Amino acid sequence: MTTDTVAEMDWRRLIFLTLVADGIGHDFRRHCSTMHPADINAALIKKGYTQTKLAKELRRSQMSISHVIYGRSRSRRTATAISKITGIDIQILWGTAYTKSKQARGLA
Repeated sequence: MTTDTVAEMDWRRLIFLTLVADGIGHDFRRHCSTMHPADINAALIKKGYTQTKLAKELRRSQMSISHVIYGRSRSRRTATAISKITGIDIQILWGTAYTKSKQARGLA
């Protein structure tokens, strides 16, 4: 693996690959993995949605939709809409970011 490839990877994927090499990657992926924003956008496009179309339907700005997809801000309403449209569970999309329990998010 070249340094260019490593630099382009997000840190979660790099940690996952490290844990797989150590033989414990399955636990990390099940509990901590989230979808990459490009994969979320692709899932929306497969269902005929763009960020702009979704923003109009939810009466939000396209930028606010983008911020939720990229994890820069949270909106349960937007996240739930994306989950319903794509048919992908909200925890698969964003991990524990929208879990109600503080203990489940590791904050307690």
